Amino acid sequence: MPVQGSSFRLKCYKGSGHHRARPGGHPNTAGKEIGRGDFVSEARAAEPEGMPPKPAPTHFLSIPLAGPQLARSWASFRADVTSPVSFGLPEDAVRSLGTLHLTLGVMSLKQDGVDKAVEVLRGLKPREVLAEVRASTTVSPLRQRDDGTPAATPSSPSDGRLSVTIRGLHAMQTASKTSVLYAPPTDAEGILYRFCEQLRKPFRDSGLMEDEGRPLLLHATVVNTIYVKGGGGRGRRRERLTIDARDMLSRYDDYAWAEDLPVTKVAICRMGAKKVEGSDGDEAYEVEAETERRGGSHVLRTGTAPSNRHSTSGSHATGSSSGNANSNSSNLPAMPPRAAMMNSNAASPEEPHDGANSGSGSGAGGTSSSERRDRDKDKDKDSARPSSSTGHYASAKDKHSKEREAALREKDERIAYLEKEMGIMEREFQRELDKLSQNESETATFWQAKHSALNQQFLRTDTELRLLRAEVDVREAEREELRQGWEVLRRELKERDDEVRGLRSQVRGLKEFVSTSTRTDGQTSDEVFGDGMARLGNGLQNWVIMNFRKAKLDLSTVDEATLAELNELVPMYEELVHPAKVHLLQSIVSKILVEMVFDAYFVGLSQEQTRHFRQMEELLCSFAAPDEAVNQWRSSTLALLRREAPQLLHSETSTFVESVISRTNRILDAITVAPSSSSTDPSPQRSEARDSALRVLVNNSVELARLLVVQKAVLRVHMPHVLPHQQTLFEAETMEDVGGEDEEALARRDIWCVVFPGVIKHGDENGGQMQFRNVIAKARVLCSPEE
Repeated sequence: MPVQGSSFRLKCYKGSGHHRARPGGHPNTAGKEIGRGDFVSEARAAEPEGMPPKPAPTHFLSIPLAGPQLARSWASFRADVTSPVSFGLPEDAVRSLGTLHLTLGVMSLKQDGVDKAVEVLRGLKPREVLAEVRASTTVSPLRQRDDGTPAATPSSPSDGRLSVTIRGLHAMQTASKTSVLYAPPTDAEGILYRFCEQLRKPFRDSGLMEDEGRPLLLHATVVNTIYVKGGGGRGRRRERLTIDARDMLSRYDDYAWAEDLPVTKVAICRMGAKKVEGSDGDEAYEVEAETERRGGSHVLRTGTAPSNRHSTSGSHATGSSSGNANSNSSNLPAMPPRAAMMNSNAASPEEPHDGANSGSGSGAGGTSSSERRDRDKDKDKDSARPSSSTGHYASAKDKHSKEREAALREKDERIAYLEKEMGIMEREFQRELDKLSQNESETATFWQAKHSALNQQFLRTDTELRLLRAEVDVREAEREELRQGWEVLRRELKERDDEVRGLRSQVRGLKEFVSTSTRTDGQTSDEVFGDGMARLGNGLQNWVIMNFRKAKLDLSTVDEATLAELNELVPMYEELVHPAKVHLLQSIVSKILVEMVFDAYFVGLSQEQTRHFRQMEELLCSFAAPDEAVNQWRSSTLALLRREAPQLLHSETSTFVESVISRTNRILDAITVAPSSSSTDPSPQRSEARDSALRVLVNNSVELARLLVVQKAVLRVHMPHVLPHQQTLFEAETMEDVGGEDEEALARRDIWCVVFPGVIKHGDENGGQMQFRNVIAKARVLCSPEE
């Protein structure tokens, strides 16, 4: 911007080899963020049908923004909004520091247009433009607002500089669904806005910049989701990436990006930011040409001759035909004409002045000084002229007298004009003074009423305050009493705590004594068996559903031996074939596991070994040994076998598991048919996956059965035997219905089949007290439907 005693220089950068990092972002038109061809698509969408498409913009006119404070604010903002714990914006959405700028307009230029734009930029005189803007903005002390109150007169900076304050954060679209966020400059007096309008006016007048009929929106784009990969929204079905920025706008509503940032450059940049060599991912726009404040001249630089300077000193003079004595005064913004006249008249009542600045070399003031000098010269000539040339001297004197009379008439006319102007200004002053007096009277009345109301409010508040203070005194006395009572209660509570700690210590000792006295080594809690049976039952149910959900039951082709075996396992199978297929299959597998696994003395022993153990147990019982001693002997003996079973009984256990799997598959394959097979087709081949899952279930059953028999208490797997000719009623104590009916509704209902067995415990943890009975896991049964 123009400052006193300085001017701008013009730089040009051509060719890809002279890219300079210049702040800037994609330009806009009427506040619309432009980037990656969006300007072209939106411009074409706005064109009427039949009109040729507008050329894509190639350059833009801008005011670059740069400074240490802006860099720090930008870095803090970028770190916050891209943090995953904050807003989590993609890093590409935040514009680079080198692309921050205020856009004045966009242009579509070819090479000849670029040269023309550079010439227009060279002809700009920002200092004079700013002086004119400030002069038009400056108002007299008599100016009033619309409401009649005096308006403040904006003060121009003492050094004539223009600085920008960037504060806040706004959304280009709706805050809840936007893709562009920008930081606006503060411009309360409108100087910056009018200055930018005047800067781009020559480009519009020359046809380089198209006037789209929309107001200029000065802003610095800081967030644009178009630069996020996949966020450009190109194509018919792709939408631009949008964000909900309401919380972000609330946090950065008054965020100070830069305070008093000096405006020193006006640049023409090319579209498309490029990476800056030697930087850490920063981007900038290639500068085609720029003006920069430097000394008192404009300098033109090209890529091949960066030191080529063209002096333009004196180009900012304001119309004086001769040089001004005071060069600094020509750089100051000019006063409004009427205010200048008042100041000139006040300076010297005897000396006439025109409406120009006092430092100007033209006008009435300049003519009066020259005539005064002419009169002095004439006097000198008259005193030095000899007496012999009296006639010639008289004619010259008459000529000079006429000239003086003409000058006096001109001065009289000028004085009359100035007196007329002064009268007009006096009348305006009196009118404004009357308005101010009236406004002052109204203001005084308003504030007197306001003072009276506030005084009444103060008196009421003072009375309430006195009452509250009295109440506070009463509350403080009560608080002191409560504090004393609190101290007493604290002492009593401390005594009680000491007593409680002593009692806890005694209870802890008693627990340790009881635990030591009643410790049972190698015994497992009932919850372990309950959880184990529940997991085994659920696993069996899932296995049946996964492998036989779509299978059909067909007993017409089953041989007599298989039917007899099926009748032993599930006597009610004929009634369950159609209404309860899945429950029938679960009952068959459960019965096989109970007979072969859970009813075994110890899984893995041969029949002869099992017979020897049973004979020894019967022998001990024949000696009238108590049940507790026999159970402890059995637990200790089988616990020894269980510890060594993985090594000693590995092969026997594997053979036993395969026999269980073989029997189960043989029966199930005989009675089931795949959905796509006919009744005459052979049984479907067993899949390896089905056998693997069944093997896991059988191994889990073996481990659970071994754990049951090593307990000192007697734990029996309970699976009621249901016969067609015998009524077996539902018992809520030992059974649970898989049909989901209420237990009260199941009372006195018959059982169709037992889907999965339960576990009942006899005796205590030491193997004695056999009269005790505890149901650890209830058997899962299917009750017959109500008749």
